[in-house]
Amino acid sequence: MDFEQAIALVKEKSRGQGNELSTLEEVVLEAAWKDITYEEIGKERGVKPNTLKAYASGRLWKSLGALLNQKVRKKSFKKLLIAAIESGQLTATENNPLSRETEQSNRAGVTVSTVGARLPDVAEFYGRANELRDLKKLVESHACVLLVGVQGIGKKSLVSKLIQTQALPFSKILWKPLHHKPDVYGLEAELLELLETSEGNRPLISYLRKDTHLLIFDGFDSILEQKDGLRTIDSRYISLVRRIVEETPSQVICISEEPIEDFDVLILRGDAISYTLRGLKVADAEQMFESSFGVNVEEVVESVGGNPLLLKQIAAWSKESVQIDPSLVNRATVQRGVVKNWHEQVLASDYLSELDRQLLDTIAQTENGIPYSQLLTQYPNAAHRISRLLAMGLAHQKIEESGTPNLEVDAFFRKHLLAHS
Repeated sequence: MDFEQAIALVKEKSRGQGNELSTLEEVVLEAAWKDITYEEIGKERGVKPNTLKAYASGRLWKSLGALLNQKVRKKSFKKLLIAAIESGQLTATENNPLSRETEQSNRAGVTVSTVGARLPDVAEFYGRANELRDLKKLVESHACVLLVGVQGIGKKSLVSKLIQTQALPFSKILWKPLHHKPDVYGLEAELLELLETSEGNRPLISYLRKDTHLLIFDGFDSILEQKDGLRTIDSRYISLVRRIVEETPSQVICISEEPIEDFDVLILRGDAISYTLRGLKVADAEQMFESSFGVNVEEVVESVGGNPLLLKQIAAWSKESVQIDPSLVNRATVQRGVVKNWHEQVLASDYLSELDRQLLDTIAQTENGIPYSQLLTQYPNAAHRISRLLAMGLAHQKIEESGTPNLEVDAFFRKHLLAHS
């Protein structure tokens, strides 16, 4: 049983006793289930730890105690809940939506046809239970989702996992890579070809009105162009996406390595939402490394920001090097060399402006990062660019004990920046 199943049952039974769990109380219980601190879950969920501590009140634990007929605290919640379920003390009703969802999930991927491109392999998919749940909820609540994340962070794998394991209400899924940079008319023609239409020269929108399709545009940032120092997109692409989400029952997921400001019009209208994918947690990343490697996984994960691609590269190298010279396995300078190409590709990418590079270099100058206010003092017109770096996962915000927001970059990326500044 995972947390999603557990919390669904707790909510159902609590509701039966006249108690409705709040969203923040659910976050408190998620921390208890995962045995992590409120600081950790707060960073993950974007909630201040002190706010969560306020919701982790006696009332919450008292209501759970009444539900489980035992005294419940944060440390004992998971153990007592599982015991109550296994003993039959707590059981889901037949019409529990979770039961239906689980049954549908088991059938997912069997009846929904996916065309356009081969789905990324998810045989070695690590963790991401929260992200998978988040993405599913966003797809259910928004007609368009812009999935943003740095190269190798696992965007395509997450979408592929969603398609292959979750019950999605679509008659067909069209996965369309855009790396070849088609113009909007060429894109429409390619989509019509994927739909295998046989009704003459009717426009794409008319076909998408007939059934509920999910269109996945992979590499949406590929069609951005540099104009007056900004990365913009031909307005006809946005018009196409807007027509799909406003005039048809079909939906869109756009996968991008960078935020796309042109989507703001859709986001402000409530038709779209942007979701940034972050790195893996240590507990999930550990599955990539065999214990015999002798790798300090926690240090490696922090050094590369939990990037799955870089972690896989280091894991593969560790497996080989431990047979040759075990002393090399935890040598950071050697590990940095393994992922050096990734850093070079990022710094050479079109989506980094000269100002972006200056900001990254400045952040990297201090090991523990730089206060946000200090960076803005040095670059008073850079607030928007800083937000982009944060959204792409190239920089991270860390709240100090004093409450001061600090900006920092991952350790290996920092070393690379310092060596090339």
